[in-house]
Amino acid sequence: MKQSRFLPIALITTGVFLLLNQFNMLHLTRAQWAMTGSATLGIFLLRRAFLSEQYKGLLGGVFFAGTAIGLFLMDNGILPISNQTGFGMLLLSLGVANLLYFIFTRLHTSSIVFGLIYSGAGSVMMLSYYQYIDWWNVADMVELYWPALLILFGAALLIDGIRRQKKRPASPSSSGTDSVSGIKTS
Repeated sequence: MKQSRFLPIALITTGVFLLLNQFNMLHLTRAQWAMTGSATLGIFLLRRAFLSEQYKGLLGGVFFAGTAIGLFLMDNGILPISNQTGFGMLLLSLGVANLLYFIFTRLHTSSIVFGLIYSGAGSVMMLSYYQYIDWWNVADMVELYWPALLILFGAALLIDGIRRQKKRPASPSSSGTDSVSGIKTS
């Protein structure tokens, strides 16, 4: 039985950081702790994703790495965002993660819809912070066109269902044999 090395390495890394902090050898602010933790978790998950055939961990890896990059830019003043609008950065990171997840796996079409929704909401929050767009115009557009999100989400779920039906082999009961008793039916 092959065990994953992710948990032991994550525990060792966390222990080293906490031990350095305990002996006052590492002086990190709360934002720097969040940045370091997000970057470490993102790197571990991305490594796991690219080493597996199904890209397991890609969505979380991109999200946490994107969050770490955003926190780094905020902490260094390159991306001057207040804590209140930092939520837009998280939504943008989650949207990009969903889009990249679909590009690499092609599993769930709903990942495109969620990626577009999260990226759109995050972009609007970021652009309204820099006053490139007027928040009231966005609110009017959302109020008018929100049913389009329901249509997109429903279409994505329908496409996912059709794709799963095509991949699924014919069931044994459709071949003329009862799946419970094994008796041939006419």
